[in-house]
This record gives sequence, structure tokens and C-alpha cells, in this order.
Amino acid sequence: MADRGRIGRRGVLRSAAALGVGGALSAAGLPRRAFGDNFPSRPVKWLCYQAAGGTMDLTIRGVQPFLEQHGVRTQIDYVVGGSGNVARTELYSATPDGYTIMMESAPSAALGELVTKGNYKSAEFEPIYGWSVEGWQICTKKGSPLRTIKDLVALSKKRPVVAASIGRGGASHLQLILFGEVTGIKMNIVHFAGSSRAYPQAIGGNVDIVCAGPGSGSRSADRLQFICVFRDHEPALPDVPSAKQQGYPVPSIDQIWYADTAPKVPEDRVAKLEAAFAAACTAPGFAAAQAKAGILAIEQLDRKRLAPLLKAGYELARKYQKDLTG
Repeated sequence: MADRGRIGRRGVLRSAAALGVGGALSAAGLPRRAFGDNFPSRPVKWLCYQAAGGTMDLTIRGVQPFLEQHGVRTQIDYVVGGSGNVARTELYSATPDGYTIMMESAPSAALGELVTKGNYKSAEFEPIYGWSVEGWQICTKKGSPLRTIKDLVALSKKRPVVAASIGRGGASHLQLILFGEVTGIKMNIVHFAGSSRAYPQAIGGNVDIVCAGPGSGSRSADRLQFICVFRDHEPALPDVPSAKQQGYPVPSIDQIWYADTAPKVPEDRVAKLEAAFAAACTAPGFAAAQAKAGILAIEQLDRKRLAPLLKAGYELARKYQKDLTG
């Protein structure tokens, strides 16, 4: 197992850049501890904040063998709770040696800090590498008369649409808020801990719609009916029209699947991890392994590309902070 040591709370020496939205880069001027150069000499602990068997777990398992081929062995540690904030707090206080990393889906870290008051600063985590960008989908139970956004608009003129997110203050909650803003659909939003709990509510007729990921939706396509996606094309749901294609230009809250590590990990170690992930995520067979997890929107994102995307997610979370906490 990775080192479970802890360092003290980082309540001092915070620069304005670290507390702001300067991407996911380390705070300028803060020293990084020096370590030996044989990194990694033991398995790296990979935090997963969703339960085993979910999309996050499956995408990690789709990366692991390729990562090991390039010198980085990992062991999954399931740290669930707080919509990821428990795991993020553990990563934030981990020894900054690169032996603890985390599976993340932006903009969840920013939302966790600003909306659900996580005990960490999301801008201080060190991004490593990303490999997928996807949006969200709106679905209902199979056979429902709700087939298009216009059907939802018509329903909302009679009564509020009961909509399920997969976590209060999370990205699907934010996507539903923007969906309502653009379409004018009046919604009562209820929250569930993950799609595995939200989908049965739609299938059982307890909610009208669910906003969740394309990957999880595609795995339940025999029981769900899809109304729209928010990106113009979702490989996991290729035949589902986007909101824009239906005449409603709803901004897409893109999910970015990536790995990050603790603040102040030495630059050479972050670079080694990035190089290993880059080699793993471009290896033959990687895309097929991710497809089994329901991740079809493969896109390679190094640290340079990740930084502005994470910054944009932070800014959006801050803009809708009050709506998400209300």
C-alpha cells in the first residue's frame, strides 16, 4: 500500500494565486520536498471516490494494466463519501511524494470546494493526465411519453418536472440548472448518490427524468429512454440528439476524466507520472479497454491542456455557487 503518512494542515503560506482560479498548478513560490530519483519504487495508491463497479472504478481498471506496462503499478483504494470530498481531503493532506493519486472528474473538485465546502483547495492539486471528455444526458424510463425536450416543456406547463441529479451540488445538478435556464422548464430537482440509485427512480416512475453520464446510461439502455445529450455528439449514445439540435442551446458541463495528485509533489515526480499516463493512454488496446467501462469519448489531455479547462470549471462553479447551495 502507499504511504499513509500525513503532513500538517496547509493553513499558512497560501499565495493569492493558489487560492484563486489559476488552474490546477501549484502555488507559486512554495517549496517542494526533495526525494530520491527511483520513483516509483512501490505501488501508487489510487483513490476512487465512487463504489466498485461504477464508471469511475471501471475506467481506472481500464488504465491500470497499461500504466503498469510503463513502470507505474497502482492499487485502488475506495474512499467514498461526500461526493468525493472525503477522498479529496485525504489527497490534500497526503505526503507530497507522488505515491497517492486520485481519479477525478472535473468540475467536481471545484464544486466540492465551493458548494459542499470540502476541506481542500482544488487549485492546489497537481493534475497529471486526462483521457476523456464527455457531457451529460437526460433520460427517462423506457416507453415513457417523454421523448423530446418539447415534451418536457409541455409537461412543465402543467406541473413541475421531477428531475434527479446524481449528487447535490455536483456537475449533473449544475447541468440541470442550466437546462432549466435555457428551456424554461420548471423543475423540482431531487438528488441521489450516483446513477445506480437515480436510474431505478426513473424506471420505477418516481421521477420524470435523470441527468447522468452517457457511459452509465448506455449500460442501462435496455431500461432507459434518452431525451437529449448536451454535447453535439456522444459516442456512448450516438443516436441521441443534442439539446442544441432540438432547438435549445444549453451549454454543456463537460466531464473531464483525469488523474491528479497531492499539492507540492516534486515536479520531476509529476512529470514521470504524466509521461507514464501519456504512454498508457495512447497504447494499442487502451481505447477498447475504456469502451468496456462505457468511456468512448477518448481525448488526450496533458497538464498544459488540463489547466485552462480546470480553471474554466472553477469559474463556472463559482458563478452558480448560490444556485447549487440553495
